Amino acid sequence: MPYLQIEGLKIHYVKKGKGPETILLLHGNVSSTEYWNKFLKMLPARYQAIALDQRGCGKTEHPSSGYSIPQFVEDLSRFSDRLGLPPFHLVGHSMGGQVSMLFTLKHPEKVRTLTLLNSVPADGLFLNEEVRAYFTQVANDPKVLRQAMDMVMPYGQGPSFTERAMEIGLACAPQTMRESLESMNQTRFLSDLGKIAVPTLILHGKDDMVIPLELMVPTMKAIVHAQVVIFSHCGHSPQVERPEEFAEAYLGFLRRQRTKKIN
Repeated sequence: MPYLQIEGLKIHYVKKGKGPETILLLHGNVSSTEYWNKFLKMLPARYQAIALDQRGCGKTEHPSSGYSIPQFVEDLSRFSDRLGLPPFHLVGHSMGGQVSMLFTLKHPEKVRTLTLLNSVPADGLFLNEEVRAYFTQVANDPKVLRQAMDMVMPYGQGPSFTERAMEIGLACAPQTMRESLESMNQTRFLSDLGKIAVPTLILHGKDDMVIPLELMVPTMKAIVHAQVVIFSHCGHSPQVERPEEFAEAYLGFLRRQRTKKIN
């Protein structure tokens, strides 16, 4: 169970494989590295995958401050530098997608490919008071959180993971439900996406009720030559709901990038 100390934060991460290419996996809000477990079991030998718990989540420390998208980007930069990682394939789910886009804009030399999985859009969440009130309920009432997890993963792998997802959510720092949410809303950089030059894959569940597909359309259009795959009968978490399809789509994308380099 490895940990890594960066400035002001002790980060927990998991590592799988010893291949020459590195995949770095970034989970979403009120989540943890456990959301990547099924993919890690299918990892081909040519890769090593590293999944980290972001601040306030999983086994990483829960500091009193720093729950903003720019700080998550800084955490990721310090983490990758501290591990001495070569340029890597970056995958971000939900909030992790917004972090990954901004990280790629700020540190393009560190990213080989970018993959966005049911990402928060680059133009924010557009929260209103009704949505804020709902998330306050989610943070304070386990029953509402359970309902929210059912909505997040409508095609999930049975009640066992939904129960575990609820436990993971309840164990996160309270700031992840408040401060991180507001930062996702306020962090907007849609006009900068044309600067992303690395090969980009955008994956999205067609039945996502957390971030409906139509909200991602401006982001999809703004990233030049981004490849888009839509999963049918899938909600907000394809790596949990459709793990085999997610792995096939993602690993196929990486294979195509190698073929392009060879040719």
